[in-house]
Amino acid sequence: MRSKFLDIYEKFEETNIPERTVQSKAWFYKELRNLKGISEKKILTDGELVRRNRILYGRMFMYGYDPKHAETLEYYDTFPLIILMQGAKNGFYGINLHYLEPRFRALFFDILVDFNIKDEIFDDNTRFRKLTYERLNTNRLARAFKPCFKHYLRGRIKTNLIMVPPKYWEMALFLPTDNFQKASRQTVWRDSRDQFRKS
Repeated sequence: MRSKFLDIYEKFEETNIPERTVQSKAWFYKELRNLKGISEKKILTDGELVRRNRILYGRMFMYGYDPKHAETLEYYDTFPLIILMQGAKNGFYGINLHYLEPRFRALFFDILVDFNIKDEIFDDNTRFRKLTYERLNTNRLARAFKPCFKHYLRGRIKTNLIMVPPKYWEMALFLPTDNFQKASRQTVWRDSRDQFRKS
């Protein structure tokens, strides 16, 4: 089965729009916000994505997740898109970008890149380095991470860990792959905006 990620990426390349620009974000937002046929099952079997048995800090991952205290949570995402930050008890901390609406998500992602990545060109070795709660909390612009900061337990991960190669990071920001339970994505995004404004 042909990769949906590769299809989208090749379509984007035909535009000759430079990556990680205002124009590229506008293109991905327009093309992907109502995209159909990019189900969790297809992502888990997409040949362009990388299956990992171990976590790699500073990389972007997707996976199926069943939170331990789902019944008491106000809402939760069962298919996170995270930047994996650091180890934590029985798992790890990650920034789940789905908790921000796509346009804000892209702006926040740029802040993280400027804050943490020196690479001019993203390749397979590109990663976020020294991305910790403490460092992000000292940067006022980066404080949008707070609604996204989550503790994930290894025993509650229900699928393979799917690593998104850096060349697809910008695309992944705009894919409608969130799977929020107990609330709509609009409710989640509104709450995240409110939390950021209070920080």
